[in-house]
Amino acid sequence: MNKKQKQLLSFTCFSHAVSDSWHVLFPTLLFLITKDYDNITILGFFNYVILVSAGISGVMAGYLSDKYHSDKMIRYFGIFSTIGCLIIFFSLNQTSLMLGLVIFGIGTGIYHPVGLALITRNIKKTSNALGIHGMSGLFALGIIPITCITIGLEFGWKINFLLAAIVSFIVILTVPLIPSDYRNPRNNLHDNHLDIHSFKKLLTKKHIIIIFATSTLRQFTLIAFFTFIAFGIATTGGIGESKFNIFSTTGILTTIVFLIGAIGNYIGGKIGSKFSIEKTLTIYTLLLIPLLLLLGSLEKYSFILIASITALILSGIDPLLQSLIGKYIPSNMQGKAFAVLYGIGQTIGSSSSYFSAIILSKFGLNYVFFTSAIFPLITIPLLISGFWTKEKIEIN
Repeated sequence: MNKKQKQLLSFTCFSHAVSDSWHVLFPTLLFLITKDYDNITILGFFNYVILVSAGISGVMAGYLSDKYHSDKMIRYFGIFSTIGCLIIFFSLNQTSLMLGLVIFGIGTGIYHPVGLALITRNIKKTSNALGIHGMSGLFALGIIPITCITIGLEFGWKINFLLAAIVSFIVILTVPLIPSDYRNPRNNLHDNHLDIHSFKKLLTKKHIIIIFATSTLRQFTLIAFFTFIAFGIATTGGIGESKFNIFSTTGILTTIVFLIGAIGNYIGGKIGSKFSIEKTLTIYTLLLIPLLLLLGSLEKYSFILIASITALILSGIDPLLQSLIGKYIPSNMQGKAFAVLYGIGQTIGSSSSYFSAIILSKFGLNYVFFTSAIFPLITIPLLISGFWTKEKIEIN
């Protein structure tokens, strides 16, 4: 990587850290928020609202990032996130809270398709860069439980959103760090302009369909896991609201799980850069099935151990899927592709947040993980039929 590519990667790593942190901020605080809103189904629906808002804005941001300057799109990420956090902090009832969550979700959804397209367009060693990018996001995400739960226990859960507003505003101030010749997608294109009809045609290709189907199915498992893992550590793990010195023990253990996920993201990127991305993705997906079944069967520290391994594998899939976009999608359509990968996939998959909350309330947390194992089970034959056959795959 040259100096400008390193500068771009540094900025996207910071922005990704903020975006990933905000994706888990609300679910991490769920067991504290239940004190104000004593209905886990309603809170699951609220998280669904965040994710749907993020998915819709992600689709729009991905499409626009193929046409307009990326620095403007990321600036909107900071603006909407800041405003949403402030509304949540000052909310007095469910209506104002939901309004804040919608705007907050719109903000958090913008970054991924824009930031990922910036990397795949401008950095040659894509898989390795995406592994570093993913790891930075998950390391920051790992800080959220220990800090926010500890702060929430001491000062109330809302104060975390005031702090998040300040951090989101810092993103706006750091946007000029994006190298100027990387901001406009047209400066980096070597292909002829392909319109939306060409993109629709691309989406009909077998291997592209499988990539997006895999991403969507994974979102069901990913969202259910990260929405309820802190809740699971506090309840099934038997940790509750205990403290280690001034820090929440649940927060510490959830942070450890997330940090292991960060390591898994980096490892996934490294393995994907040295071996077949397609076959590595299949093996990772296969491993999720027994892990999720074990997660639904165990309690106490065995539960926390398997949760850590699950996070390692689940997070390792991210750079693999992202690398497949860089491999099979023309550079001037990668913004749209990431919009589908994260926007549409997350919008559909986000329903697992709400339905998992219903499953939890009626049958218990173990059934949340049992049902989550269904989605990798469905994915395996898709990946084998699409990428393990001798059929030649056309690369654009």
